[in-house]
Amino acid sequence: TVQDVWKQWAEGFAGQPAIQGLEERWGARWRPGNAVKVQFCRRKVIWDAL
Repeated sequence: TVQDVWKQWAEGFAGQPAIQGLEERWGARWRPGNAVKVQFCRRKVIWDAL
């Protein structure tokens, strides 16, 4: 859901750190592998809209 995607961005999800914090600290370097990059790009559209 949109709420889950926002929570992943702002607070972290399932014991993982918040994506926002990873982006601020590491930029694209924290995204290893093509699958993670694709997933990130798809969700980034939603995060930017919110």
